[in-house]
Amino acid sequence: MTEPAEFNPDETPSVVLAGKAWPIPKVLGWRALSRCRAELLDLTRRLNAAIKATAGSADETDDERQVRHTTAMDEVFNGLSNEDYDRLVVGPMLAALQALHRGLTRDEFEAWELTEFERQLAWLAVRGQSGLFVTGKGDPDPGEASGTSRIPS
Repeated sequence: MTEPAEFNPDETPSVVLAGKAWPIPKVLGWRALSRCRAELLDLTRRLNAAIKATAGSADETDDERQVRHTTAMDEVFNGLSNEDYDRLVVGPMLAALQALHRGLTRDEFEAWELTEFERQLAWLAVRGQSGLFVTGKGDPDPGEASGTSRIPS
């Protein structure tokens, strides 16, 4: 069984999957990124469209905005077919994990007992660490989430 690589939690982003903290490279190398770039962009477009379709009011609080964004994100993730979920969510997560854990196989990864929340947070961490996106001011982009993912400041 593959174990997480050693890492400094103050310097290296990580996600908790199957009860263990797994480091995610700050910027994916080209090999890992080329395996999941199109998928990260595709799912991000879907998330952005869902968030824009649920526009809030001008007096919306930050908490209300976060709930609206989380609800839109859940609807997108839950609405994916099994094939799209495997391609758009699992593929990028596995590519990022294998960048630091070359012995991790798809069969081993798929045997982990993961909640949907863990998968979503892991995908968001991988997306955020891909180097593909820059967040502007205003509404947070779908890559921002709190929970068991750890991205150092």
